[in-house]
Amino acid sequence: MERNPNIWEYFDSDVKHKVSLPVNFIQELASSTSVQEVLDTVARWLHEIFDAERASVTLLEDDEHLKVYAMSGDGAIPRGLSLPIRDTFVGRVFMNRQLMICDDLSSSAELDCEILKEAGLNTCMDAPLLSSGQCLGTLNVAHKHPFYYTSQQAVELQCISNWIASNVNLHLQIEKLNYQASVDPLTKALNRRRFMKDVNMTISDFHLRNEACFLGFADFDHFKDVNDKYGHVVGDKFLRQTVSMIKELLGENGHIYRLGGEEFGILLKAKDVDAALCFFESIRKAVEKQEIHFDSLEISSTLCIGVTFLQSGDFSEEQLLKRADEALYEAKSRGRNLVVMLDGEPVDNVKSLNSG
Repeated sequence: MERNPNIWEYFDSDVKHKVSLPVNFIQELASSTSVQEVLDTVARWLHEIFDAERASVTLLEDDEHLKVYAMSGDGAIPRGLSLPIRDTFVGRVFMNRQLMICDDLSSSAELDCEILKEAGLNTCMDAPLLSSGQCLGTLNVAHKHPFYYTSQQAVELQCISNWIASNVNLHLQIEKLNYQASVDPLTKALNRRRFMKDVNMTISDFHLRNEACFLGFADFDHFKDVNDKYGHVVGDKFLRQTVSMIKELLGENGHIYRLGGEEFGILLKAKDVDAALCFFESIRKAVEKQEIHFDSLEISSTLCIGVTFLQSGDFSEEQLLKRADEALYEAKSRGRNLVVMLDGEPVDNVKSLNSG
């Protein structure tokens, strides 16, 4: 393949360069507490430092794609977009692990260069995020004038990229450890430790903002029989598939936690009691209809859910958990496969649902 004279790689170990960075950039980066905060800060400051029309950060999404995790300025290639590593300029920088500048985007037929050119940009400079022997992604800036970026700016971008890569790698490792400490390894539901943390945080938020929140305790009916009859491999598959289904139903409205065995907690945000009961009933119905196929077997089970909601007198988790537990016991005692809500009144006044 003939080399494009308007695209060049920059590496100069013999020339000494001085790199200066804004103090506010360093301070904001130091105060960032997550990968996303780091990336957003970097994109915003790259936009300013390099007088760019746009700046962005990509991270490796899978073996074939880089994803735009942060951007500032022109939205021609928006945040959240996945770019193929093959046949893109940013992908080539990622694969070669070398800063590259395209002085004239009209000279390149690569996908991202064509998109930027259509948006009125004419030059771009991309640097790999290199840390601990691996490339995490890229930092990218683009400008409306061709032949805009200099060798000094190339040094500055690569120095920033090396620095940021170490920061991002550290945050990724911390997030991985936090994930492992918060997630049940079998079902990928959040675990009991995370449940207690979130319950207490939810109680605090309730008293600050008065946002309605509902707690459900869910327990599979006679699930021991499934394990005894078909084996734990089948039982485990049933739990994994059911948790995945409930996660999809919850979406952004709540979380599911594995509390132990076949017992789960669900924290749900809903506008009122009727909406919450309707949602928990939709979970019960979905589980009732679900069949797990294993070899030639079709396995099914049902679910009891005990529900309560945060009240003005709840200042610790004990009262909330006690009501949810009592509601679950009531659901079981009434014949199982049932949703029961307990609001703190005598058990005779509970609301229950089972439209099956």
